[in-house]
Amino acid sequence: MDSLRLVVEAVIARGDLAHLVLALWAGGATLLCVVLARALTAANDALGRATREVSDANRHVKDFVRELTRFNRRNAA
Repeated sequence: MDSLRLVVEAVIARGDLAHLVLALWAGGATLLCVVLARALTAANDALGRATREVSDANRHVKDFVRELTRFNRRNAA
């Protein structure tokens, strides 16, 4: 943290506040991108789990319909 303080003091001493503000803006934008990337990764993981659950439910329904069809064929006569 001391090195950051030295950089800030050197920039302020030279009167180059525009570069300091630009660096802070770039750091904030980068942090926002990292936070959004993590949130999107978590959302993608949740979507993957939901997709697997729907796929499993679909398979169960197909199994049920297949068994029901077999039952109806056996008992139709």
